[in-house]
Amino acid sequence: MPIISASQLVAQTPAKIAWMVPNLLISGGLNLIAGEVAAGKTFLALDLALGAAARGEAWGGLPVMRGKVLYFCLDSSPQAIGHRLNALCRGYGIAAPKELVFDFDMHKFNGADEMDALQTRIEREDYRLVIIDVLVRYLPGMLENTVATVGPLLAGLREIASKCGTTFVLVHHFNKRYYARAEDNPGLRIRGSSDIFASMDTAVSLTHRGKWRKMAAVKNRMGEEEEGRYFRIMTQEDGGIKLDFSSPEEEEQTPSTLVELGLIYAMKILYARAGNYFKRDVLEDLLKDFTNLPAKRTMDDVFAQLADQPGVSTVRHELHKYYGYIPQATDEDGEPLIAGAEEMQAQKTAKSQRVKKALAKALLPRLEEMKREIWKKALAQARKEVGEEKSNA
Repeated sequence: MPIISASQLVAQTPAKIAWMVPNLLISGGLNLIAGEVAAGKTFLALDLALGAAARGEAWGGLPVMRGKVLYFCLDSSPQAIGHRLNALCRGYGIAAPKELVFDFDMHKFNGADEMDALQTRIEREDYRLVIIDVLVRYLPGMLENTVATVGPLLAGLREIASKCGTTFVLVHHFNKRYYARAEDNPGLRIRGSSDIFASMDTAVSLTHRGKWRKMAAVKNRMGEEEEGRYFRIMTQEDGGIKLDFSSPEEEEQTPSTLVELGLIYAMKILYARAGNYFKRDVLEDLLKDFTNLPAKRTMDDVFAQLADQPGVSTVRHELHKYYGYIPQATDEDGEPLIAGAEEMQAQKTAKSQRVKKALAKALLPRLEEMKREIWKKALAQARKEVGEEKSNA
């Protein structure tokens, strides 16, 4: 765009913001759908594509700007996408639209020639929505961590969006590691260069715990972020699939991070065995009964925060750290009572005794087993010696 005065810029800017999806995806801009593995990113993108190409609505009945759609996909095979698309069309009772076009060829959108070809294709076919699933597979060498690699692609897409009015939606992944400050800065969860999140007009995050997924607007340059919405992927008897955006009951709404989930279940175990202490590996074994254990780094964050939870006590014995829940005494209003110095010392002494008893109870079966092994070895040695004496005699 050439140099332009403020008055000219305001005069030629539309009075209202054009939305692909109201307050979630900006029309003619760069938009991001980022989430955890298997959180439903492609299902959400396909639902959006069908909304723009055929239904006029998506994501639980939200209005979608209609237009022809170009869907670049290197994250799934044509057969896998075909099965998902067929199931969604059956679930919504529509035929697969001709206005939705898929491209499964390899492209590297970081050079001038590729960008020129993409712009020519968009102008020729009049595509109003372009979806790239997933972003990293369209970068040279699949390098997403440097601005030198990511920058040309994002700048090129921005220029096409500005010239053609095309809406771009990029599908991307979260980091494997959970960052403690991610709630205050959602960009920390976006994988790769920080320029990815910084360059977006809008960004939607996806997390999942069990059957429910949570979709949350984490960036919106043109207004306030929408509140999070929950959805689940529902399979019907005829094999059709719908995205159900009816909110789950409050008790069913699941935590938004793996760390939160691990903390909840770890606390449930400690609550149920109040007064007992557990080593970390024992707690992890018990957690397997509730959920699939996440990566070690995430579990490190869980246990780092577990020690700070109300009522949780930690002690060290030899080289190991033990976790337990010790209920606190409270007043009539439920507030914790603050013990005096003598009482606090008595509580520490009592806690120490409980720890020793718990450890002794845990070690007792092993000690008995060791005694039996020693007795067997001693008996075998004695028999051997008696046999040798008889032989010499």
